[in-house]
Amino acid sequence: MFRTFSLISLFIFTFSINAQMTFDTGRGGADASGKADIVNKPSKTPAKVDRFNVFYIGDEYTDANSLTQLIQYMGVQVRKPFEIAPSKLTPPNWSLGMHLKNTELPKAFNDVKWDYVVIQENRTEIIDNPEKTIENATKLADIAKKNGAKPIFFMTWANKEKPEQSKEILKTYEELAIKNMARMSPVGIAWERAQKLAPHIELYREESEMSYPTAHGTYLTAACLFVTIFRQSPVGQKQTGFKTVPYKDALLLQKIAYKTVMDYEKYIMAKVKKMQEEKK
Repeated sequence: MFRTFSLISLFIFTFSINAQMTFDTGRGGADASGKADIVNKPSKTPAKVDRFNVFYIGDEYTDANSLTQLIQYMGVQVRKPFEIAPSKLTPPNWSLGMHLKNTELPKAFNDVKWDYVVIQENRTEIIDNPEKTIENATKLADIAKKNGAKPIFFMTWANKEKPEQSKEILKTYEELAIKNMARMSPVGIAWERAQKLAPHIELYREESEMSYPTAHGTYLTAACLFVTIFRQSPVGQKQTGFKTVPYKDALLLQKIAYKTVMDYEKYIMAKVKKMQEEKK
């Protein structure tokens, strides 16, 4: 069953009583069935707003702390609110190769006309087998394009105990972005920046050996993905969705996310241009 907040409910929470939506801070990834959480019919909203269908493919990193609903919540807090209808296929510890073998995947793509497909590789596969990641992520990007959707690559963060992994992860996702002429959300880069600029904010869960995100980590991730997908700034949004993420922290993370995405896109455009000139 597709889980989403109706747009009118979000408007009531955000604008009428100025209350705070509270999102789950569980680890996520509880459903290992391999079935996507799919929307079958467009929702009917009283307001005339833009609506975007977003399909997330990944593992528990994409599912943690109600990430997809948090991105939804950001959509109704911009100057011109819009509706985001998310669906996800995020069983724990699944790699993109496992997703490609999933017999439920074709149905997930065919049930809805997706605007965007967010692709996130398993945290170990991206390090242990980057070549396979590029191969499998490209196949998924091709499927997304074939179905009329824009692929978005979700660069994850390094293991807390192995920060040097960040360069390896970036290299792989950057290659994917260039190879597929697609957007890449530099979440891992934003995490690095946040740890330098705001060391008082803990992004990693203390008790997690798998480097799961705290509510702050998920908020920063959501802000990066929001900017990359929808080309809008979250800076100034006062409702965070988490009781443990105060506005002061959120504002700092919003700024880091927005600047990181903008800086990366300038960098990647310059790099592609240079590559094209060298081929001439």
